Amino acid sequence: MSFIFISYSREDVAYIKRLVQALQQYELPVWLDEHTDDGTIWTHVLQEKVEACQAFLVVMTPRSYASSWVQSEVTYALELKKRIFPLLLEGNRWLSVSALQTVDVTNGELPPDKFFDGLCKLVPPMSSGSLTLSNDDDLSSERGIDYTRLRDLLKSGNWKTADMETYKLMIQAVGKGTNEWFSEKDCDSFPCTDLLTIDKLWTKYSKGRFGLSVQQQIYASCRAKLDEKCTDNEVWSEFCKQVGWRVDGHWITSSDVVYDMSALPGHLPGGNPGSRVWVDGFALGIWCHPRLLHRIEACNLPSEKGLDYSRLRSFLQACNWQAANQETSELMLLAVGKKLGDVFTPEELLSFPFTDLQTIDSLWEQYSQGKFGFSVQKQLYVSCGAKLSAEYPGGQVFSNFGKIVGWRVDNTWIDYDQVDFTGTAPRGHLPMPPSTLMSKIDNVVEVGDWFGFPYLAYRLEFGRSPVHREIKFFSIDDGSYKRHK
Repeated sequence: MSFIFISYSREDVAYIKRLVQALQQYELPVWLDEHTDDGTIWTHVLQEKVEACQAFLVVMTPRSYASSWVQSEVTYALELKKRIFPLLLEGNRWLSVSALQTVDVTNGELPPDKFFDGLCKLVPPMSSGSLTLSNDDDLSSERGIDYTRLRDLLKSGNWKTADMETYKLMIQAVGKGTNEWFSEKDCDSFPCTDLLTIDKLWTKYSKGRFGLSVQQQIYASCRAKLDEKCTDNEVWSEFCKQVGWRVDGHWITSSDVVYDMSALPGHLPGGNPGSRVWVDGFALGIWCHPRLLHRIEACNLPSEKGLDYSRLRSFLQACNWQAANQETSELMLLAVGKKLGDVFTPEELLSFPFTDLQTIDSLWEQYSQGKFGFSVQKQLYVSCGAKLSAEYPGGQVFSNFGKIVGWRVDNTWIDYDQVDFTGTAPRGHLPMPPSTLMSKIDNVVEVGDWFGFPYLAYRLEFGRSPVHREIKFFSIDDGSYKRHK
């Protein structure tokens, strides 16, 4: 099947999502490396996909320039004389593709329509029955709200009425009536399912130009901290300037709102001060809309337990590995109903909320460029000869694994103060596995800082599959099994 290969850094995934949505609007088939299943030989998959693609898109940023994976993909595509389309999102053009025409998408812009039209001539669009994503929109709601009218308005390009309809539906979602305003609490606890439904509809039918997630990306580019629910006037003013809500130092009025595709990215929804969504009065704009952008950040980091992972994301994005490790420990304990200082049992790791485990793992892997994360540790664990059986693999195998990830040095398991929280740490060194109850014999409790990993690796591999086994504990000193009493 014909498809477009996109080469990118995982740190730029917010823009990539918008780009993919725009490509899918033209029914263009896309392949991303996130489609690869666990256990696949990664380099072989990438090689096969680059060889098979009809068009090769590379999104150029300082992060992708520093990625060895991206550079290898570009080099191979050049060798195969593939049709390469460089998109400059941030930074400078690359020498390797300097002879090719570059599309400027700085400031998060999507390519112009003629770019997509050109791709349609090169890559046959998919038939409606073979789309990767269904043409049927997901109109899910936690509050029983019908989003059909909003979908139809956006589909027809009736942006003004859609903007007003968005306000009516959102105020309904928090249990209030028309002409009422949102409170801070309403924004902080807005139902995730509804918020994501609204955002996806706006993003889809505007071809990635409008929507809360588009606004969120622009907001972050203004140096806003998405782990904070409030912002200062300078940051907010710069954001409003970039989305066209503030022009020449003045806030726009309802007559200034642009309700067509010539509007600046992120101008809608909520651009109309009369809609009372978040710009009706300066104070409401300051206190509510940043909170909604914070909320959608949290909603895009799913949790079965209602946990907020935006703080972890901020630590990882700043490469503050020690703070991220501490935040990971606290969040994992909260996910099983425990507090800081408690330890896990093997049963708790084997039944750990899978959605939360995936969120934590994907954040670590994304912001470390594939160097850290539980799934990275799992790959190294298996490479040492371990089996994913939720049992201790034996002293030699586990010791070798500990040496590879830097948890065991000079035949001794390291202490916390020896953990390397720098970017030069061995691959898989972070995050530290949670402290786990390893044996309880004659009321003597034995806890291991590293030895809960076999249970966590099992959970990662088998996901939501039920665990039908008797859990065995083992002694840290000799690795012999001790049955739990």
